[in-house]
Amino acid sequence: MEIIFKRTGDFWIDLGIISLWTRLASQASKRGSSYVTQVKRHGRYGKDIPVLKVILSPDQLSLIAEKENAIVEELDKTCVKLCNDYIRKASTGRNWWWGISNFFFKNTKPESFFKNPEDMVKEQKGKWSKETCNFCGLERMVKDLGTTEHPLVVTSKKFQSFYSELSTSVKICNYCTFVTKFVPTKLFFNTGRNAILAMMFESSDLITLNNLYIELSRLFAEANEYGNFPNVLSWTQYPAETFMNFLCAIKIETTNSNILKNTLEKLENSKAHVIKGTLGQGLIIANYIIIPNLFKTYNFIEHCDWKSKSGKKYNALINTLKFLMVKTSTGMDTIKREEFCHRIFYSYDVTNLLFEFLIDNSLGKSQTGNLPSAGFSGFNIEVFITKYEKILAYMNQYQIDISKEIGAMIGDLAKKTGKKSLLYSLRSARNLNDLLAFINEILNSYLDMIILDRNHIDGLLKAIDNSNWSTYKSLIGIHAVLSFLENNELVEVKSR
Repeated sequence: MEIIFKRTGDFWIDLGIISLWTRLASQASKRGSSYVTQVKRHGRYGKDIPVLKVILSPDQLSLIAEKENAIVEELDKTCVKLCNDYIRKASTGRNWWWGISNFFFKNTKPESFFKNPEDMVKEQKGKWSKETCNFCGLERMVKDLGTTEHPLVVTSKKFQSFYSELSTSVKICNYCTFVTKFVPTKLFFNTGRNAILAMMFESSDLITLNNLYIELSRLFAEANEYGNFPNVLSWTQYPAETFMNFLCAIKIETTNSNILKNTLEKLENSKAHVIKGTLGQGLIIANYIIIPNLFKTYNFIEHCDWKSKSGKKYNALINTLKFLMVKTSTGMDTIKREEFCHRIFYSYDVTNLLFEFLIDNSLGKSQTGNLPSAGFSGFNIEVFITKYEKILAYMNQYQIDISKEIGAMIGDLAKKTGKKSLLYSLRSARNLNDLLAFINEILNSYLDMIILDRNHIDGLLKAIDNSNWSTYKSLIGIHAVLSFLENNELVEVKSR
């Protein structure tokens, strides 16, 4: 007898297949492009007897046994173990969903949940009919898809009262339904105050997806009911910044980064899915984003590493992210960090956001304005922006150096003359002509105070045009603000 769980291309169900494989395969050996394990039972005379062969290949998970009931019995065992993970018993004797399972299965009765694929059909015969599954494509017993099986699928039935042509429903078979029960055990998540931020990955084959979760297995081993990865960034509350927090955590926690990078490279064109949900009558999805190209983002984080003269290691991106929040009366506002992370993931320019953030929040009455005083490092920002421009924005070192020198000149002038208005004037430049007029005014008004090679000014004027003036303005502005703050004892500019 053989039962197949076919790869569907839907990340939620495929993740359920990997989770089921993990529970069945305590040890597996590689044979060609597949992994094979044998499920054994304790027999007579103290010997373990193989009763079931489990094979994970790129396109499917296969369960093979000589006796028909062997597979059913093994699936029943996995249900019992899953029940121990999901269910706790109250003092009254009532079962209740525990931890992450409460977010996804709150409205489901535990008594009918932990059933093998065949028993699910027997228990609710009226719901099931023999048709083609819209996920695996096999003809099996199917039912209408619900949020218990897939919280991220919106079925057309919900819109029938508005659009009469939407009369069909999505069908899911009993075997695809079975593996969805295991998905929450493979989510990376943080929870708190009836809210959850969860992350999951997709892949073009099951083997690569399984290998990624093997590399990240240490995080699951250290999990608790509130999350399963450490926080590198504090006060995370939005999807993009939480996923960036996760990537920073695996960079720090992973013992062999080369193996992880090789695995991520195979996932180069794959995506990560991040959801933010709140618990009401059921799970309400508040935000859902898709992160493209995991390998590119992770590689960029590693490129932001740098060493001080003493040999101590730092990461400019991580340290920049740590200060991208603003103190408020209720805590910390991190919406700018969320936007910053979005731009990193989708390769959009971040220089204007950084400039606006610095000028809005670092020039107040206190030493660092509204910024968190701990960990605000101007030098880390300089290192980050230099690496960012070279790697993602494709500016050469000469252009970066020019912008840095002119920015430092403007910031130094503002500090010496006590005119912060120079920084705000730079900010108010709305086009190329405004920016050129501002630079010309600086040169004419403060010529005797400027120590700068005239060739650098000429180099900037030759390089700047209508296509790049905004990036130059922001880059000059960032260095101007950092130069203005250089004597501030809380800003560690060049202190490394």
